[in-house]
Amino acid sequence: VERVPAHEGYRIGAGIVKLAAHVPYSRHLITAARPYLLELAQTTGETVNLCLPDGDQAHYVDQIDSQYHLQIQDWTGYRFPMHAVSNGKLFLAYWPEEHLEKYLRRPLQSYTPKTVTDPDQLRQELSRIREQGYAWAISESEEEIVGLAAPIWDEDGHLVASICVGGPAFRFPPAGKSEEMENLVIKIGQRISIHLSDRS
Repeated sequence: VERVPAHEGYRIGAGIVKLAAHVPYSRHLITAARPYLLELAQTTGETVNLCLPDGDQAHYVDQIDSQYHLQIQDWTGYRFPMHAVSNGKLFLAYWPEEHLEKYLRRPLQSYTPKTVTDPDQLRQELSRIREQGYAWAISESEEEIVGLAAPIWDEDGHLVASICVGGPAFRFPPAGKSEEMENLVIKIGQRISIHLSDRS
């Protein structure tokens, strides 16, 4: 800290500011998003993830576990190919066209019978995701696991992360509440985005 000239008191010094500048952006994002992840987990009772794009993979950087005994494993630190998970499909939907086409030219690995690996089918789904503002993945990375993701934007309007809620297919989404879950996860993503803009 340093003394404020002509005043009684102190302020954060240049040394702390310099240290803060070297903290990775992802760490700032995790800290900012965590209260919202906790809120979404408490509201739904299900597992909630924070995910960042990392090259051509979706990188899971934080997770709040489900309140149920039967729950999804902790994916924190794991990376998945974009096309196989709801977070990744969301990122693909907003990629520049040339990057997307390069990704779709490669062989797309199938993890379950429901993994979308056909480029034309995936293009159609990504178009719907852009229109709707959310992405589902139903038994695509793992059998009977369902995920629903919504975007997080920075102050410049760049997609920097996604928030996802998910659980076993037999209980998520709750019967007749798919639209309610979609609206909820979109709203939480918007609130995180606003929070990030307010911090800038």
